[in-house]
Amino acid sequence: VCSSDLAGTGYSFIPTSPRECAAGVSALVSFGELLRVAASRVLGVASTELRAGLQPIREDSDGLAIRTARIFLADVLENGAGFAAELGRPERLEELLAEALSISRDFEEAHHVEDCATACHNCIASYDNRFLHNHLDWRLAADLAEIAAGQPLAHPRWLGEAERMIGGVTQEW
Repeated sequence: VCSSDLAGTGYSFIPTSPRECAAGVSALVSFGELLRVAASRVLGVASTELRAGLQPIREDSDGLAIRTARIFLADVLENGAGFAAELGRPERLEELLAEALSISRDFEEAHHVEDCATACHNCIASYDNRFLHNHLDWRLAADLAEIAAGQPLAHPRWLGEAERMIGGVTQEW
């Protein structure tokens, strides 16, 4: 996910150091899991047949080396089933990103927003990524899907529930 200015941050990548971006790792992990779900639909296979991960790298920005990561998708089978190679084809990659964006739009349906604060088994959380649940957030995944598609960020996904949440806190006081 690269652009000349990633959503107005000044970076063309997402920093993974908590000092530069507290949610950087969570955003990349969440988007990776969204891509895994999208890839399973595009290829017509179970999401358990694919693994998403991060490859740590360093990027130079204004003379500073900043930690970031690349998202990768890999076959779970030891010698591979060819899923990752298939997803690497340009037309499949476009299809994958379109599917990820479509799935992320489904997360914004009222029934999901009301029941899911960060991630659930109806979006990007699953048994096979249970060790990543502390990083998963469907809103971060949707943000990166929009950025990857070259679309503006939909701020209401973050702010839309703010009044309801604040109301719950203030009523308790």
